[in-house]
Amino acid sequence: ENELQLLLNRMPNLHTLELCLDEDEIEYKPFFNLKHNSIRCLDFAHYTFNREECEILIHSQLGQKCEVLMLSIKHLDDILQLINQLRNLRSLKIRLLQDEDSLLISSENELNEWLTLHLPSTCNFRIRKIILSFSCTFYVWIR
Repeated sequence: ENELQLLLNRMPNLHTLELCLDEDEIEYKPFFNLKHNSIRCLDFAHYTFNREECEILIHSQLGQKCEVLMLSIKHLDDILQLINQLRNLRSLKIRLLQDEDSLLISSENELNEWLTLHLPSTCNFRIRKIILSFSCTFYVWIR
């Protein structure tokens, strides 16, 4: 077991886990294999997930128990995968970080339109802010 898992084992009543990971540590993702019975809130907002990492999170024990999730992503489609496959998920805080050369969403109106069109009817959302044209933060609540 890694050191983080050993530490979590000593905190049985922990409900929130916030990890600030270095983007350069691409090969080392300690959170994917973590197990804990009471963690329901995951804050990975300081790390940008790719599609493969979203898939791994979905199938992890922490992901399956997660009710509140905060993370950064590069592709809007990943939100749909998270919402549809994380059965206990109630709310998401998403930071969308698009590459400047492959923008899908460049304004709040476009993001609003995309979310309205693609999110399941069980979801509500609120756009918090758009910084420049390639970074935005928004919330999704799932009924």
